[in-house]
Amino acid sequence: MQIRSVLIAGLLLSLISSLSAQDETRQRRGISSNLASALANAMPKYAPPPPKPAADNSSSSPILGHGGPKNRIYRLPAVVVEGERPPVFTEGEIHTQKGLGELAVKRYIPDVVQAMNSLTLPFFGRSLEAIAIDMWREDERLRHLSEIGAQIDNLRFNGQDDEAKELKRLADDTLVRKAYWPDPTPFNRDAQGN
Repeated sequence: MQIRSVLIAGLLLSLISSLSAQDETRQRRGISSNLASALANAMPKYAPPPPKPAADNSSSSPILGHGGPKNRIYRLPAVVVEGERPPVFTEGEIHTQKGLGELAVKRYIPDVVQAMNSLTLPFFGRSLEAIAIDMWREDERLRHLSEIGAQIDNLRFNGQDDEAKELKRLADDTLVRKAYWPDPTPFNRDAQGN
């Protein structure tokens, strides 16, 4: 018990002495108080800068030539840009084959499937990249079909039925899937009904 009280008293004394030492260092200056007051008197007094004049709302706007609009939205004059439009690149044109495969895997194959199928045995299966690229190509085909379908509808709406039929024929030849089996011939038994 006595040891405990002696330790507490020692800690308190060290704390008090450290606080008093800090107060003495705070009160000390590098220069005397007479020199500090002489320097303060020699310095010019602070004068705040004059306030800026308030902006006049009735002044003419450099854009409109008269006072600004009430809703504070300035309309710029119409500008006509002449020249060729820059090309718009698709994902297939931007990426290399490997980069397109990585992009397709990230977009179409979930992380769980990627983790479970990290290895592909040659001659026994397709890689995840090949499957994902097929999925990407199918989405591109469907996107092209929908864009061309919208163009065909616009042509029909404007009364250009011949152009719409020609565009439909070209789209069907290019983008619509065809059967892999040849059409039956008269020499085929199923065609003859036997």
